[in-house]
Amino acid sequence: MGKFASNGIVFLQISTAFLLFNTTLAAEASDSLWETVSVYDNRLPQQLSTTSSFPVHCKGQCSLLCQRQSSCKGFFYNDVSKDCLPLSLVLSYPNDVIKNGFNSNGFRYYSHRSTCPVATSDTLMHKPSFSCFQVTSDNLKLWMGARDACQDAGGTLAVLDTKDKMDTVMKAMVNNTNFPDIIYHMGCRRPLDKWSSPRPDGVNDFEWTNGQPLDMALAAPYFLPGDPNNGGAQDENVIDLWSNNYLFHWVDIADGSAGYICEFPLI
Repeated sequence: MGKFASNGIVFLQISTAFLLFNTTLAAEASDSLWETVSVYDNRLPQQLSTTSSFPVHCKGQCSLLCQRQSSCKGFFYNDVSKDCLPLSLVLSYPNDVIKNGFNSNGFRYYSHRSTCPVATSDTLMHKPSFSCFQVTSDNLKLWMGARDACQDAGGTLAVLDTKDKMDTVMKAMVNNTNFPDIIYHMGCRRPLDKWSSPRPDGVNDFEWTNGQPLDMALAAPYFLPGDPNNGGAQDENVIDLWSNNYLFHWVDIADGSAGYICEFPLI
């Protein structure tokens, strides 16, 4: 730092290099907060306004820019052009990939590094929806007890209402001997006010705990052949995961003591 006087006033002269050095140190310190999402290499989402890019001198500066925006979920950075594009929306590949327009070559996406709040050996990670799933097999409960246990732990019974979430859980559990050959509750059932009423044959009024109806066209590949069919019973009120020799299928079934799958948001 230097100083000089003019008309009795002392001016401080701060080295530009010194400022850049300290900015770079702060940026590098924040760099551990982010992880690359390689599926977006050289791609940009359609929703992103490419006219709002910021010129920076390194990726660390871009990460600091994102951290200072409370709505920022991640950022795109181009190491060649030094363009920084903060992002305030959650991406879902491949729906958000831009196919033309702004030149996306050189861009990489950096997402906030997230962890599951209940990480154990029985936890399944799922990044696209920012969720993770925990499988409990040693503390069997009725459906409502399982729902309450998930909520008490800060989560919900698993809501597998998209194909990528269905695939994540099913691919992780099928043929996996870490998960015992039992029945598992998830967050799909008939509306609770209908549990005391017989379910008419051919009527599938199941819904997820988030209020979304069960999409039978989407879920059909996961069901045991012939299900849901009410199985001759009049109280098959829940959709559970049923396993036979570690081959898991969805079934409609009467409520009973079972394992369960909780879903948690990543933190």
